[in-house]
Amino acid sequence: MIVNDEESVYHANPALSNSRMKKLLACPAKYKLSFEQSEDSATFVLGRVTHAMILEPDKVQEKYMANGFDGRTKEGKAAAKKAKEQNIIVVPKDDWALAEGMASSVKQNPIWRYLTMEGLQPETSIYWDEMGIPCKARLDGIVSVNGQISILDIKTTKNASIEYLKSAIPKYGYHIQARWYKHALEYEGYDVYDFIFLFVENSAPFVCTAVRLSQEMYEEAEIQIDKALALYRECSARDIWPGYSDEIVTI
Repeated sequence: MIVNDEESVYHANPALSNSRMKKLLACPAKYKLSFEQSEDSATFVLGRVTHAMILEPDKVQEKYMANGFDGRTKEGKAAAKKAKEQNIIVVPKDDWALAEGMASSVKQNPIWRYLTMEGLQPETSIYWDEMGIPCKARLDGIVSVNGQISILDIKTTKNASIEYLKSAIPKYGYHIQARWYKHALEYEGYDVYDFIFLFVENSAPFVCTAVRLSQEMYEEAEIQIDKALALYRECSARDIWPGYSDEIVTI
């Protein structure tokens, strides 16, 4: 099922996602805890507002605002209270400027312009059942170039150099994300031509690098996904979510 729901609705759904799958593979106990935690760190908020500026610029003011008031004053406290009541996330001025810089860099990138010249379907949620396991994925962007469907994903990073990304992609499991998202869209009957990451540095001059993955990386991702699904079935069937090891480990 493909829907354009709100991000909060998507995150509230307990289905198995890319991020939770990586937690499950690392430590089932931490995966279980992930249902009780919320991601509201400054880094997470910076990434969210950057995504909004790139993918849904017309909705930025509905969800975010730059911190332009002094929280120590009566007026500042009133403004902060009003923002909270309206569920608007207040972003520090410096972070707001960084988000604007990253968004501008991505939108000026010729690869971004080429891929989105026929339009962009942003922030799309997909829900499906994988052999009894409820699953989900939230795609940053779906595009069509010459009739071929591709998926876009924005990543903010401290370093967008090719050498750094060669190690960062497997380290953070981005290949698993790419395979999972392609699988989600393919499950809905689409023939996915490509998956493109756009990495943008989070400091000036906000260098942007476009990346696609090799077939070997997708094959490795499929192994990890199969492992995660099997682990989920085992843990949920017993309702036992272990830590790193149940045995004495020699190091």
